[in-house]
Amino acid sequence: MVSRRRYIKTLISLFLGGIIGYHYLYRFLLGKSKVVADKKLPFPVSGDFKFEIFSTAMAQPLQVKRKWKRHWVMIIDLERCDGCALCTASCNIEHGVPNGQTWIKIYVIKETPLRVTYFLPRPCMQCENAPCVKVCPVGANYYNEDGVVMIDKDRCIGCRLCMAACPYGARYFNWENPSFPAERNEEHYPESYHPRGVVEKCMFCVMELNKGKLPPCVLGCKMRALYMGDLYEDAASNGVETVKISELLSKRFSFRLFEELGTEPRVIYLAPLKSKPSITYPLKP
Repeated sequence: MVSRRRYIKTLISLFLGGIIGYHYLYRFLLGKSKVVADKKLPFPVSGDFKFEIFSTAMAQPLQVKRKWKRHWVMIIDLERCDGCALCTASCNIEHGVPNGQTWIKIYVIKETPLRVTYFLPRPCMQCENAPCVKVCPVGANYYNEDGVVMIDKDRCIGCRLCMAACPYGARYFNWENPSFPAERNEEHYPESYHPRGVVEKCMFCVMELNKGKLPPCVLGCKMRALYMGDLYEDAASNGVETVKISELLSKRFSFRLFEELGTEPRVIYLAPLKSKPSITYPLKP
């Protein structure tokens, strides 16, 4: 006779196996499908993160829909980024990011068809069609009024299905007990709230945005490569200059990671110029 405990464990194993199997089957079938672009260029990268960008600027144009109160986007100029990782350090210090987590990870892109080497910061993509929100069994992943993907850490059960569903590897499991000072936790909640046994990630610093301030990663970038802005207002700032998003994207080749998945990420990259000299020194993200 099968015990109740064994029966429940079997059901949970089948459920998790089905979810993970569906994820990889979906990715496999998607790889066999036709991508909406004239041509795609495979870019080898450091680490285990791989992606493709398109040869036509914004192969899938941004659709500005009046769906949210605000439409926050992050624009990263890869021509300016020198891989210093000050954005990562600023984020870690401001929010007390636990050990082993890198909410803004820097990847080295090398041996590209453009014959340049450059760096690619990867925060949370804040997808408008987020797989993590869909697979969460308890509703801990949700959109706030501005469409930013948030995590209710008091509701999260630590099943990590969202980590398996995220195609960008932008989520981390917190194995440690919280060590951030309580007063800083209250000041920067929810980014600085780190209970053990939950999943964490970049949240676009919604508390700072709601106060009319730029995120620490944007302010900490010495090259002013990161912009934060509102698509509805058609404006973005890197802390020094304010630009019109539409004009900026019309002048430069731009792309979003894994656009073909239909996740509709809110992070836009401005590709490096062909004239950029090759960078030879290594950087381990």
